[in-house]
Amino acid sequence: MKHILFLVAILAALGVDCARQAKPAAEPAPYSYAFAMPDCAPWDGPAVVLYLLDSNSDNVPPATPHVRVTIWKGAPELAHRTFRWPANPQPGAAAQCSSADSCEAVIEGQITFGAVDPNRFVEGELNLRFGSGERVRKAFKAAWRPRRIGCG
Repeated sequence: MKHILFLVAILAALGVDCARQAKPAAEPAPYSYAFAMPDCAPWDGPAVVLYLLDSNSDNVPPATPHVRVTIWKGAPELAHRTFRWPANPQPGAAAQCSSADSCEAVIEGQITFGAVDPNRFVEGELNLRFGSGERVRKAFKAAWRPRRIGCG
């Protein structure tokens, strides 16, 4: 009986030690949620806006930190294309925002679109650098959010 109690005590001590060494659960990766929707270019032509956020949000623009990329093309024109900054003419606008009202424009970078289904999703990768020097590199699969918008 003493041997069993001794064995139980050792196993309990090992369990406590393992629990102390266990790493806390990893936080979600920055900008792990994305959605895209139709928008208008400055001249009232078609555009697509992509939002990358840390969590799901129904607000447009989101009130939480986010990256916003607007490409001044319609959704059918995005598939398997790359757009770069700086460029002449600019393909659109990109910004990193700490809130809905405080954004920093992209200095350089690119976004490459993969498959685009304007009824379901937009996917691709972006690599953007902002004025603060911060760089955002991220693959995304953005849920498509339809909305009525009158351009032109």
